[in-house]
Amino acid sequence: MNRLTLLILAVSVAVAAPAVQAEPMTREQVKLELAQAKNAGLVTYGDLDYPPSPPAAASKTRAQVRADLALWKRSGMADLYRGSQKPDVFSLKYRQRHAEYVRMRTGAEYLQQLEIENRRQ
Repeated sequence: MNRLTLLILAVSVAVAAPAVQAEPMTREQVKLELAQAKNAGLVTYGDLDYPPSPPAAASKTRAQVRADLALWKRSGMADLYRGSQKPDVFSLKYRQRHAEYVRMRTGAEYLQQLEIENRRQ
């Protein structure tokens, strides 16, 4: 063996030695560590630890959703999502229609459509 190989072997043994010599944990230490992990929410068992969360409060009104949908359809985005194939989001047609939807959604068209939807209710 050459000196480099012996040096690498010696260093790896020296680094690994403390890990081998570490004392094993007692049963009580393991139980304490498990209890701490459970309290921190890091350990779960079965479905009981995953209770259904209450439904989130609606962040949009029905009129807002309907107005957004109307603009989505008017911009032509809905036509791109027909059928089982997803649209090519990198195509020029998609990008143009999406830009139009974003323009309408952030502009006066949205407010006008929202007024229309609010009157329908």
